[in-house]
Amino acid sequence: MNKRANLAGLLALVVPSSCWYVWVAIHNTQLGFAPDDVVYLLMADLYSPWPPGFDAAHDFVRHYAQFPPLFPMILALAGGGTGGVVAARIVVALSFVMASVLYGCWLRVKGVPPWSALALAAFSVWWPVNWIMATDLWSEGLYLCVCWLVLLAFHQTYRTDKTWRWALVVGALAAAAMATRSIGVAFLPVIFFGLARKGVVEIFLALIAWIVTHWMFTYYSVGGGESYVGELARYYSSSPWTALAGQIAKFRDELGPAAVYDFFLWRSMTGWPLAFALMVLGLGAVGAAREIKTGSPSVYYCAIYLAIVLLWPFPSELSRFLVPLLPFALFLVWRGVSARAQREWPGLLMVGALVIVTAPGVWACLQRVWTPLPSAELDSWRFTRYWLDASRGPREDVVETIAHLEGYQRAAKQIAEFVPSGECVYTPQIHLVLWHARRASFIPPKGPKIEDTATLICPWFQAVGETSAGMPEFYPIHVRPDLRLVAAWTASGQRVSGGQTQATNLLLRLP
Repeated sequence: MNKRANLAGLLALVVPSSCWYVWVAIHNTQLGFAPDDVVYLLMADLYSPWPPGFDAAHDFVRHYAQFPPLFPMILALAGGGTGGVVAARIVVALSFVMASVLYGCWLRVKGVPPWSALALAAFSVWWPVNWIMATDLWSEGLYLCVCWLVLLAFHQTYRTDKTWRWALVVGALAAAAMATRSIGVAFLPVIFFGLARKGVVEIFLALIAWIVTHWMFTYYSVGGGESYVGELARYYSSSPWTALAGQIAKFRDELGPAAVYDFFLWRSMTGWPLAFALMVLGLGAVGAAREIKTGSPSVYYCAIYLAIVLLWPFPSELSRFLVPLLPFALFLVWRGVSARAQREWPGLLMVGALVIVTAPGVWACLQRVWTPLPSAELDSWRFTRYWLDASRGPREDVVETIAHLEGYQRAAKQIAEFVPSGECVYTPQIHLVLWHARRASFIPPKGPKIEDTATLICPWFQAVGETSAGMPEFYPIHVRPDLRLVAAWTASGQRVSGGQTQATNLLLRLP
């Protein structure tokens, strides 16, 4: 493949995928349902060179946010924030495309032939799990970009005599990965393994660069919420071995379904899909065995990353945690059938088989883009993951779910009419309240704390008619019957009088 063909292939990958990602992303107008989006936008306001007027939600984020700073910093520099949602969505969309380009660069330095590298990068960029995720304001795209830069910098330390310079780059980029997503700490031990063949000096320089860069990001961080390390310590503090055994069991049960969903967008497997998935798993295992022999930094990174995910006590989020490992998994499958770079056709045949098998799921998701929702008032949800992900179930069930979410959103917009700006709300829907009501919000406490009024910092409670955030329906009414009902809404978000039983969303206040 000559330089012109290289350029043509790169343009064929970047231009249409960038247009697609941006177009889909900017048409999503919904916020507050993804776990992170609202907090990132409010943090971006705090970092912005052109700050908007601050309100109670910004004060909340300033004191309680726990997310790393690099992603909201980049949003802020691009003009993204609460007043620049479209700019923020463009940044996220393009970050996913750039991640696939850098993935292709990493494949080339790994010895993958040009056409195979282009095919693997193109397959990754058109994975529905990626372009659907890009419609939300999540940091995975940027995190993947930094990951590939770290691994490319590792490669440069092996092929140049001036390794001390690239060792510094490795350390700085590894710290930037952690400043994007906390799980980027997985690169810290990789510095030792990946630079061991170069020497102690290179490891020392990389660690110095990591420490300095990490300190700089920490210095400019906002928020004082409990760290992820603190959450892990609390989860494992009382009965660590029991907690670990339970966590391993949950991880074992959730890993297969999460991996199959991310890779194929399948929610269940019977018959030939199960056989095909097992074949892909076998090829990946062969590729992993071959790759382990090379001592590549990517092997250490993936192993440490998975170990951290194994310990993380939120298995319901496993499919999202696995997304940054998908490109590595795809490479390992290719490596399983391509023992020698001179024989390119087996790898291309494997990619072609993956395209054929995943095509129906991709096509079903693409059809959703041009399929309006049956209700015009819900059609603004067409570009959300709830509708675009065709694997979520029959359209009727999906529409019912969306209508339910729309009702919660309408109720959240009215909370500001009752809660003064200086007061906060206990709610299982903290992001909705932050975004629509612009009020500080916290997950309701459990146990004795909820019964002791003196320990409560918020006088307001939002109770919802479904299990949420690990709490039963209408929590905490059953433990605090003295709470005074202030407002009530139906499942569709319509305000009703306090005595009506059809209310599924309640605003309550301490007596």
